[in-house]
Amino acid sequence: VCIRNPVQHKTHPPKECIFTSQLPAVSAVREFLAEITGISLQNLVAARHLPTKGEWMEICARRAATSKKKKAKDDVRKAPFFLHDGVVIAVKDNSLDPSNNDTFTIDYDHRVKDALHASIASKRSERKRRQADNIERYHSKSTTEKGISIHVPDYSSFPPFPSVPSKTNNL
Repeated sequence: VCIRNPVQHKTHPPKECIFTSQLPAVSAVREFLAEITGISLQNLVAARHLPTKGEWMEICARRAATSKKKKAKDDVRKAPFFLHDGVVIAVKDNSLDPSNNDTFTIDYDHRVKDALHASIASKRSERKRRQADNIERYHSKSTTEKGISIHVPDYSSFPPFPSVPSKTNNL
């Protein structure tokens, strides 16, 4: 768990916390985080770090299900949160950031996003280069549709199939 200073846009180094609860619900996690950080529950904003995307996902209660058959599931171990061992969670005091301008972003997130954009750009240019090298493969598709016809012979002139006696076991 990292404590985020929304005024300075800085995150303190993480400290290991073990959350054990019979009910792994969003409300229980938020209460646990409020207790260990000293931030009031009303002002607590928590977010899970998605290191491969360079993004933060806010941990908040989901809306209730609209269907009578489906109940709203509030398990933080399942989608969309997938909380498990080793996940980094940052918390901030929303009273210090009432307009909620701080998005938890750190320098690492900018580097990951830049690398993702560079990877996408290189894949796009590689795909265009392959298409330019293989014009007949990528651009030879005909724009006109061709109809097909299936000729079925007239089977009415053929004699009927002989009936096959059924095999039954008489015991």
